[in-house]
Amino acid sequence: MVENDRVIWDVVDVGNDFGLKSTANLLEPLDYSVIDKEPILEGYANNYRIACMLYANVLAYNTEHVKGTPTSWVDFFDTEKFPRGRGLHKSPSETLEVALLGDGVSPENLYPLDVDRALGKLDTIRDQIVWWESAARSQQQIADGEVALISAWNGRMQTEINAGAPVEIQWNQNLQTADYLVVPKGTSHKDEAMKLIAYCVSAENNYRLSNFIEYAPINKESISKVDAQVAPQLPTAHREVGVTYNAQWWDNNREAVMKRFNKWVMS
Repeated sequence: MVENDRVIWDVVDVGNDFGLKSTANLLEPLDYSVIDKEPILEGYANNYRIACMLYANVLAYNTEHVKGTPTSWVDFFDTEKFPRGRGLHKSPSETLEVALLGDGVSPENLYPLDVDRALGKLDTIRDQIVWWESAARSQQQIADGEVALISAWNGRMQTEINAGAPVEIQWNQNLQTADYLVVPKGTSHKDEAMKLIAYCVSAENNYRLSNFIEYAPINKESISKVDAQVAPQLPTAHREVGVTYNAQWWDNNREAVMKRFNKWVMS
C-alpha cells in the first residue's frame, strides 16, 4: 500500500518481526504525546511500533500420550523418555530458539543464535517432526494426539485446555514476545490512528483482550485488572521463568537465516 501510494489501512496489528529498522520506511512515527508509553513493559515500544499484547511460545503436551511431566525444552528433544511426534512451527523464528534451549544453551547466552547448532539439534528429531503452519493446525495436532509434545503459542494451547482436551502447558523457558500496532506511512487518518492506539494500550483497556484469549496486557497498570481466574494462564504470570525473544537480532539476520532454514527443511 505504501509503495503504491494507496494506503487504506490506518492501524495494523503486526507480528514481532515488523516495525524495526528494515521496515521503518513503511511506517509513521508514533506520537507519544498522544500514546502513553510509560506503563508499557520495557522493550516493547519504539519509534514506529508499540506492543498491544504479550504472548509466549510454550512447550505443551498431550497427557494421554505423555507419561510424566516434561520439565524443559531438553525433554522436548528426548524421544526415548517421551516418544511419539513433535509439533514445530515451520519457521526459523522461535523454532531455532527452542532447539538451542533444548540443546542446553542458557537463556542469557541464547543470542546471537548459533544457527548451525540449532539445525543440528533439529536433525536429532527430524523423523518425529510434524510441522504446523497455522495456529489452528497446532491446536488440532496436540488435541488429537497427532504429536505428543508441541512448540506453540500459549493462547492457542489454552483454548484446547479450556475445551477439555488432554493438554497441559509447561511454562519453564517460555519464549516471550508480542504483537504490535503500527501506522502505515501515508494514512489520511494519522491523528485518529494515534488515538486508537492510545486507547488499545491504555491501562483502562489493554487487559480486555485477555477476556477472549489468554494473551496478556502489555501495560503494567492493566495487568492487575485481568480476571483472577485467567491471570495465572497468562505469560505475565510466568515472566520469571521466561526467555525474552530478541526481535532486533531477527531483524538484522532474518533473510539469511530464512534461506538457511528453508534449505534445511527441503534437504
